Amino acid sequence: MKYINICLLFMIVGFLTTISTTASGQTVTHYSQYSINPYLINPAAAGVNGGQEIFSHFRSQWQSLPTAPKTRLVSYAGKFNRNGLGLQLFNDESGAFKVNSVAGTYNYHIPVSETSNLSLGLSMQYLETKLDPRQTTLDDLDNSDPLLIEAMDGVSTLETSFGAYYYNDNGLYAGVSAPNLIRTKLGGIETSDVGLVTTNLMLFGGYKMKMSELVTINPSLLVRQMDGGTTQLEINGQVLFLDELLMIGASYRTGEKAFVAMFGVSIEDTFKLYYSYDAAFNDISNYSSGSNELTLGFRLNRKKTQTISE
Repeated sequence: MKYINICLLFMIVGFLTTISTTASGQTVTHYSQYSINPYLINPAAAGVNGGQEIFSHFRSQWQSLPTAPKTRLVSYAGKFNRNGLGLQLFNDESGAFKVNSVAGTYNYHIPVSETSNLSLGLSMQYLETKLDPRQTTLDDLDNSDPLLIEAMDGVSTLETSFGAYYYNDNGLYAGVSAPNLIRTKLGGIETSDVGLVTTNLMLFGGYKMKMSELVTINPSLLVRQMDGGTTQLEINGQVLFLDELLMIGASYRTGEKAFVAMFGVSIEDTFKLYYSYDAAFNDISNYSSGSNELTLGFRLNRKKTQTISE
C-alpha cells in the first residue's frame, strides 16, 4: 500500500506541476509552516484533520532590515459532517505599507472511496492596504497627488481563492490552490480592476508514514508559482517522535536558496507549539539575519480522518 500511495503522489505532482508552470502571478504571503496548517495555502484544507482547529501564526521576515515585514494571522477551521468552514484574520506590516484582511472559507468533502476524500473549497477575502507616509524616508512626497491620497485613505479589494485537496486513510495527501483567482477593487480612482487576474498556483503533497511505534516520517513537496512565471520547489521533511509528541523538520526552497529548520511539540494532539528559522543564501543574506516564524495551535473534538499507513 505504501508503494501505491507513493506512485499516486508522484503522478499527481507531475500532472499539477505541468499546469502550474503555465501561469504567472503576483506574490502571496509566504509561510514556512504550511505543513502544520495547510489551510494557510489552500481553502480546501480547512477541516481535513477533523474536529475544530485554531492556529495563531507570527512571522518576522528578513531580520535586521529597517522595513522588515511582520505578519500575523489567526485562523479557525472546522468540519461539520461533509462541510468545512474557515475564518482567517490577517495583518501585515512592511515599512510604510500595512495590510489588514478577513477571509471566510467554505469547502465540501466528497468521499472518493471508503478510505479517501476530495475537498473542494472557496475563500472570499476582504483586504485593505494603507500607506503611512510617516514611515517613509522620502521627503518629496506630493500630498496632493490623488493616487497618494487614495493610498493613505486605504485601497480595498475583494479577492476569491479556490482549492482542491485529496487525502486518504493511508497518509497520502495532495492539493492544488489558486490564490487571488478573482479580484475586485472596491471604489477608488480606477474602475476596471475587476475579473480574472494572473495568479500564483500552488501544489502541495506528501505522504505520512509510520516507521515504528516511536517514529513517523512526513516528506512533502510544495510547487509554488512565482512572479514572472518562474517555479520554486520547496522540499520538506519532518520526523515525529513518541506518537507525534515531538517534531523536528527541515525545508529547502530552490528559488530563494533558503534553508528552514523547524521543531515543535504537540501535547495529546490538542496543544501545539512550533518554531522555525529561515536562513537564506542569496544577496539579501548580506543584510538580513534570517526570518523567524512561530505557530500556536489548539484542536477541539478531533476526529481522525487520516490514519497513518502501517
